[in-house]
Amino acid sequence: ELLDPLALIKDEVSEISNRLRSMVVAEVPELTLAAGYFFRAGAEGKRTCPTRLVIDVSGSTIDGFIYKHGHG
Repeated sequence: ELLDPLALIKDEVSEISNRLRSMVVAEVPELTLAAGYFFRAGAEGKRTCPTRLVIDVSGSTIDGFIYKHGHG
């Protein structure tokens, strides 16, 4: 049975996307609208940055400890 590697980090990617979406506020309404489009739910094709972040961080070490779920 083939394993989907993106399924392993799906929850983390969703969490990051939700946080980014809630943080995107601009004084210019058009920028807020554009950012909202980029981070909206269902825009899986646009989730490259959060996916890459989870992959990079999950393999990183901080002070010799493997970084997992916010603990270093």
